Amino acid sequence: MHITLELFGHTFSTYGFLALSGILFGFIYIAVFSKHYGIKADDAFYVYAYTLIALGIGAKLLFILVSMPAITADIRLIIGDHISAVTLVKYLTGGFVFYGGLIGAIFGAILSCKYFNLDFNKMLPVILPATVILSIFGRIGCFMAGCCYGRETASFIGVTFPEGGLAPAGIKLIPTQLIEAVIDIFILIAVIIVLNKEKLRVYTLPFYIITYSIMRFILEFFRGDPDRGFIGILSVSQCISILLIVISVVYIVKQKSLNKSST
Repeated sequence: MHITLELFGHTFSTYGFLALSGILFGFIYIAVFSKHYGIKADDAFYVYAYTLIALGIGAKLLFILVSMPAITADIRLIIGDHISAVTLVKYLTGGFVFYGGLIGAIFGAILSCKYFNLDFNKMLPVILPATVILSIFGRIGCFMAGCCYGRETASFIGVTFPEGGLAPAGIKLIPTQLIEAVIDIFILIAVIIVLNKEKLRVYTLPFYIITYSIMRFILEFFRGDPDRGFIGILSVSQCISILLIVISVVYIVKQKSLNKSST
């Protein structure tokens, strides 16, 4: 894994480079498949751009919320030492929580579709896969940066991170970032399959949320990073997983009842 990347004589954050790559591939996906779904590429580009903005805002807000105990501690230090104000910069310049980004992206896509007088469900076949593509690149970026790391392990799948990253160096850790990225690829394939079945298309978003949430709930037990927030014995992400699964199941049940009543 490499924390930084050398390109054209300049040093870049590998995480940032991969995140930008994910955004680029998302736009490429939209450009290639918009016509297949009868969508104007320009409309989809606008919606995706606003979705990305909302995703970034949501991911940052949830990160700040989860990090509030540490932020509060730093604020107390600032009262006696102005130099420690530098520690607050990390909360504004780095750190994102995926679930905040997912929730933000959903609201961003819905609101932008309303603003541009577009059908959200019609846009979903390109916006959702593009967003999942970004999440895959993001998780690989997490691996490169060493954040979101797993528990210590003696297993053959264990990875030893170098000095300078966010993960503890010199210890074999479960590569939860790569495991999630690989599972996300299979979820992406499943989402595309569902999207191509018109009768099931309306259930695609809850289907994605349920499959991702189940995976994330289980994977959280193998995470080793302590600063991700806990509510009792469950992490914040596990609690959000449960909530999103319940909401998605309720939506599917209601949607099915509406379809039955209309036939």
